[in-house]
Amino acid sequence: MSYHTDWILTYAILESHEKDIEKFIQDCRNAGIVVPEGVSSSNKNLETDIEAYLNTSLNEYGDYDSISDIVSGEVESSWREQSRDMACLSRQFPTVLFTLEARGREAGDIWREYYLDGLCQHTKATFTLEAFDKEKLE
Repeated sequence: MSYHTDWILTYAILESHEKDIEKFIQDCRNAGIVVPEGVSSSNKNLETDIEAYLNTSLNEYGDYDSISDIVSGEVESSWREQSRDMACLSRQFPTVLFTLEARGREAGDIWREYYLDGLCQHTKATFTLEAFDKEKLE
């Protein structure tokens, strides 16, 4: 039996180069360079690309669950390679901050990882209890 962990994955686009890219596209068109109509700089396209990546199987054979399947809880998975998989994802989208939260079965087994451009910050939850305060007695 494997250890069960509940996952929550969120992301935020930290910087956008939409204006620079749109200016570049317009400059190309003004110079007579053909730019395909589908080319865009929109964050919406970036979000679509991220969602497509998250829904893709994690190996070339398609027999390993996608990140979306694991995070949604649709499949029972022990996702032992989450650090590798998330670092790879964040390298694909270097201007996006990914936050992966995990809650294990054991009390206090809560942690969070932040991924940006292939790098990771790991932090464990800490709990503090207030000291006794006679004024708060009810």
